[in-house]
Amino acid sequence: PVRAVSTPHSHRGGAGAEEPAPPPPPDEKTDRYGFYMSDKVHRSRELEPAEKARRMKKEEQRTKKWLRMLSEWDAFERKGKLKARIRKGIPDSLRGRVWCRIVDIPGYRAAYPNLYTELVALQAGAGVEPTDIYQTIERDINRTFPRHQLFGRHNPMGQNMLRRVLHSYSLYDEELGYCQGMGFITAMFLSYITEEDAFYLLVRVINRPGSHLRGLFIQGMPMVIVILRTFDALLRVVLPRLHAKFQREGIDPSMFATEWFITVFTASFPFDLVTRVWDCFLYEGWKVVYRVALALLQKHEAQVLRMEFEQILDHLKHKLPREVDGEEIMRLAARVRITRRMIQQHLEAACAESHITETAYGVADHDAGSPPPPPSAAAQS
Repeated sequence: PVRAVSTPHSHRGGAGAEEPAPPPPPDEKTDRYGFYMSDKVHRSRELEPAEKARRMKKEEQRTKKWLRMLSEWDAFERKGKLKARIRKGIPDSLRGRVWCRIVDIPGYRAAYPNLYTELVALQAGAGVEPTDIYQTIERDINRTFPRHQLFGRHNPMGQNMLRRVLHSYSLYDEELGYCQGMGFITAMFLSYITEEDAFYLLVRVINRPGSHLRGLFIQGMPMVIVILRTFDALLRVVLPRLHAKFQREGIDPSMFATEWFITVFTASFPFDLVTRVWDCFLYEGWKVVYRVALALLQKHEAQVLRMEFEQILDHLKHKLPREVDGEEIMRLAARVRITRRMIQQHLEAACAESHITETAYGVADHDAGSPPPPPSAAAQS
């Protein structure tokens, strides 16, 4: 039977414990990503008019370049220019299209053209009994971006799309089933692309080599400790004073960064940072995730060094995410001096310590072009 995989971490931003937010006032404004201004976590910071105008002008210029790249994708994909432009940020109006091209959603849809339609039909089939996974997803639907115009309780259309994609994935991949972190990632996809493409993109990112997401979501969540140990090793190299401070205070990265990694920042940070991270994550893999996590700590290092245990955790879990400027953090992250070789060495050491083989759960190097697995036997039948 399909099973739910729930996170054991009670500190995941309150997503598993708080009651869903009440509907926003009908006239409440949203940011450019669809979050109501009352959302203190995910909405983007308001910019000064001059800075806002500067960024809008730059995005208009980039949009023209990206439209040309999309029309000549195969030629640009082989050049370093694509990587450089992704790191500068994909224009928000084209983000969904580019994400689908990066991971070759058209190719996977061609290989399984009716898969999503059939999985949705299976959910609505006569005699289908509600399962534990169904009930778990239902509980989480109202807790996934309740302050977003597409996913609040006042908008059943967005919630129904999210519900169908998550149920479909649980049927597609019986071994994994469902984990709460999948909801935040899927909802982000749905804010940019169609329901069907969001399903294929979810399949793609969970199952390709180097993504680690399968090992973060599957029963027992074995890759969580591996990634946290890898991050701790990188922290010791890049920010030795802060790492020593954490050790003196008895603070482990699992106390504040677990949610950062399980959801690749989607559950805890403003979307002007989240979307930039995902631009690079889809193309390059985990290097950008570690860089951004280190950049966040680097920016707040001076403050944290003056704090004690409880202040540090409160600051890192609650105050830090609300003070983020995505563009600034991505600039800082680009200057964080870590290499793929460093990451791989620490990752392999963490895998050995956790008794996980390098080929399990996508530990091998990132490969954006490898095909995801076929559907589970249940989905095929």
